[in-house]
Amino acid sequence: MLERPDGAANGSLPAPRPLARILTFENEDPRFPKMDETWRGFGADMGEQVREALDAVRSPAERAYGVGVIVHNYFRARGVTLTSYELRALAGELVDLQPSPLPAAVEQHVAAVDQHDVAAEHHVAAVEHPVAAAPEAPIPATELVSFTDKDESTRKAWAGDDSAPPPAVAETVFAAPPSKLVNVIGREAASFDRLLMKVVARAAPLVGSAPLDRGLARATIDRTIDEVLRHEDATLPAGMYERLSKMAFSEICGLGLLDRLWADRSIRAVYVDGPDQVHVERNGVREPAPETFRDAAHLLDIARRLARPASGGVVDVQLRDGGSGLVIFPPGAPGGPVLMLHRGEPGNATFDRLIAAHVLDRRMAALLGIAARARLNIVVLGPEGSGKTALLAAIARDLSSFRVVTLAAHRHFSWPSAGKVELVAQPSGSPFGTLMSAGARLKPDLLVIDAPPVGDIPALAARLSRGGRGTLVALRADAMAALLARAADLTVHLGPSPDGLFRVQSVEDSAGTSVFFHDGRAFHHRTAAPAFAGIVREAGYGEALAGIFSGIFR
Repeated sequence: MLERPDGAANGSLPAPRPLARILTFENEDPRFPKMDETWRGFGADMGEQVREALDAVRSPAERAYGVGVIVHNYFRARGVTLTSYELRALAGELVDLQPSPLPAAVEQHVAAVDQHDVAAEHHVAAVEHPVAAAPEAPIPATELVSFTDKDESTRKAWAGDDSAPPPAVAETVFAAPPSKLVNVIGREAASFDRLLMKVVARAAPLVGSAPLDRGLARATIDRTIDEVLRHEDATLPAGMYERLSKMAFSEICGLGLLDRLWADRSIRAVYVDGPDQVHVERNGVREPAPETFRDAAHLLDIARRLARPASGGVVDVQLRDGGSGLVIFPPGAPGGPVLMLHRGEPGNATFDRLIAAHVLDRRMAALLGIAARARLNIVVLGPEGSGKTALLAAIARDLSSFRVVTLAAHRHFSWPSAGKVELVAQPSGSPFGTLMSAGARLKPDLLVIDAPPVGDIPALAARLSRGGRGTLVALRADAMAALLARAADLTVHLGPSPDGLFRVQSVEDSAGTSVFFHDGRAFHHRTAAPAFAGIVREAGYGEALAGIFSGIFR
């Protein structure tokens, strides 16, 4: 790597490498002159702000993110919109200029780890740059921070070419938190962005704006990718090829940037005030989004896919996952479409809303309603963000005339109801296990428990095994969850489908027999004689249960 002299006395940054050495530009790229001018100005103007972000006692990811925000805002204020790859590369260059020392607490931890003979090949991978230390006290190699999203098999050492490789900043430093709903697709190089735009331009007219068949649209996009690669005499690894295909499909048939933002379950709202004015809300804080729209035409195209313009120019939007939004079209918004999306709260879920979102069908909803009224023990299993809380809320809301007690670490079950008691296990209040025992002593028709701590699962399983009735519990699928599921009358599995949405994958009885299942396209039922049928008949719902399986139910 090139040596970087100390910064000038006026507080500017140590001389970063020229922009052409950091990013790859095609010949006569019209963006280069303006970007190069802005980059040189950044080095002279923003030294103090960058040093402050790097010198703060933060995690490596927080330092890199802070620098990225500074770069993004500086360039955007001068009319330059960076791609996600360009932002990562420039921020990585600045992070590399000034490695920050480890906090004292971390240094003590490093020393303690060294006493246990950690293997020398492990290394600090915060931003893949070694942390400077005094020669007489070298920092032992240890895996204090590790980013695991890189494919080690594809990493190649720099062979000393004229152009040095871009700074190796971990993808997860800039990527949105992972979501189980949709795979968020990262851009790994500027060439990937250009390749994506070529594929979209060629495939869009062939696919059309409203493809009749998802599989046919994906096949058309894949053929287009093959043609573009043959024309450029290039190849892509299988993983990158799949990313390109999914991202092109989203850009052509979906909502593009909005899809990627909404896939991040930590985002509660999205605000678009213009093509380069995109913000998201996390934990009640509004912040710039990691991406923006290419231009006003791109934003208008996506807005028209989200909602059809109305005569008044203002359109309300209802999302399949229960979220809602608003789009204001010109001339009401003379500068271009303005839109807002707000994620729906799980506690507002109902069977009708989940059916409309294709999370389950009417027969499955009827079965769950009957099971709750017959006081069956029901376990809902699924990964984080799969909709477990929403399904619990829908079942509990359906029993409005019954006595229901809810217990959770949140207040998603706070709707008013004459027969409902809400218990909340807060860190400063009663322990979860204590409230769980108290809730059972309230003699509810249905005890709803959302995400109990691992330590309380054995006691809950013992309650079900001893014959306790009317318990509805949701938790992640793991070994402890399997223990609880074996003691349940009915187990509901939530999981992702090929279209990227989470829905009910199967409903099983205590013998593990699938009562309902989803085959990737539609819901089906497999048995008309589940193991819990006797309990349901004794509770007086046998005829209703038979109607579900016989086809009488509508």
